[in-house]
Amino acid sequence: VYAHDRGVDFRVALSPEQAVRQATVLILGVPLPNFRMPCSWISPGAVVINVAAQPNICEESILQVPGVRYVPKIGRMTVAMLQRNLARLIYNFHLPSA
Repeated sequence: VYAHDRGVDFRVALSPEQAVRQATVLILGVPLPNFRMPCSWISPGAVVINVAAQPNICEESILQVPGVRYVPKIGRMTVAMLQRNLARLIYNFHLPSA
């Protein structure tokens, strides 16, 4: 599990459930059709954004969590830009220098 603070990503010693419970913003993008994030992990007032092609959370249950703002779907251009940014991250930080 990674956290992001002031422009720096770092590994944290939290379980996925602990990380979700502490998060104020959740971005779900698991490409598996049967994956569902447990709504009981989500804290009240969190922002939940689904960027996967299919819902990664039970949409009826998420709306029962107090104060949650849920974005069920994003557009194709946003997905394209996310994929471009992911490719840039891999190229810039995870490939050996030539």
